[in-house]
Amino acid sequence: MELCKEGMVDQVLINNNIMPLSNITKLTKGTVKIQISDNSRATGFFIKLERNKKPFYSLMTNQHVISPKIMQNDKRITILYDNEQKKLVIDLNQKERIIIFFLEILKMDVTLIEIIPKDNINYQTYFLLPYNFNNDFNPHQFMIKDIEIMQYPQGGEQCFSYGKTCGLYPDNYNIFIHNCNTNFGSSGGPIFLSGDQRVIAIHKGVYNVIKENAGIFIEPIIKYLQNYKRNGEGIEYYENGQTKFVGEFLNDEYNGEGTFYYPNGDYYIGQFKNGIKNGKGYEYYSNGEVFTGLFKNGLKNGYGCIMKNNIKIKEGLFMNDQFINNGEINQSSFQNNNNTINNNV
Repeated sequence: MELCKEGMVDQVLINNNIMPLSNITKLTKGTVKIQISDNSRATGFFIKLERNKKPFYSLMTNQHVISPKIMQNDKRITILYDNEQKKLVIDLNQKERIIIFFLEILKMDVTLIEIIPKDNINYQTYFLLPYNFNNDFNPHQFMIKDIEIMQYPQGGEQCFSYGKTCGLYPDNYNIFIHNCNTNFGSSGGPIFLSGDQRVIAIHKGVYNVIKENAGIFIEPIIKYLQNYKRNGEGIEYYENGQTKFVGEFLNDEYNGEGTFYYPNGDYYIGQFKNGIKNGKGYEYYSNGEVFTGLFKNGLKNGYGCIMKNNIKIKEGLFMNDQFINNGEINQSSFQNNNNTINNNV
């Protein structure tokens, strides 16, 4: 491996290679300053990726900037974006948003935090795009290339640094060495090929083994995220920021207990299976009615009751959301039907 003979480590700053940014561009708007409660400062950036064939808007930075320990102890971070003109405070809550630590998964010093609609950040204005890596990604094709890094060195003014890629780390080809000038606080900055505004990598800082500046290709992250499935408790939102679902996920679908909120204000509390209502549940309607009973395949199926103002309106058998008859007619048939449904939920 050939290293840059004039490589600049993360603790060195040479002003003749650091350029302040005066022009307002998407690159400057989407590169952010991250503040943590211990007064530390770092760099990150907004980026549009893809998860399960849907857009996934996120904040990317290093895991040594936002780690599981930070998430447990500090619980929130402050993001200054749009050249520090705007501020976003994020609660580091994995129930509210997807947070992925890639050091444990891919041995990459990267943290990805979902940006959700209620954060109210314009997707078109602030989110950078990844480089279009081809399917047969070969890191050697990026040696030796002119690159640029957007950053907040020492937590100060936003600027960019330019340099060259110099070689690949021999034990991990996802990491490359570069000679751009950086400083404390530059960690987490986006790296671009010169003349291109798409992100190819994230600046890591000094790689401890070789004491040189390092970058991490984001191609493995893009590939991993495409099929990432959400599991456990979580929240899902409509595009307007309204809460859509709160509850349990399995392989990215509603499974178990949860609450689903309809756009018109109705909501359902109960059991889900493979993304739809299935089992015992309660459905509340904007007209004041409440249904209590059994659901199958997303519809009322089985014995149930509709009440309004504590007055029973209907009670009996429902089939495919339609009321069939009341509980006084052949009660045993309802029990048989309920048993059939319960055996299939």
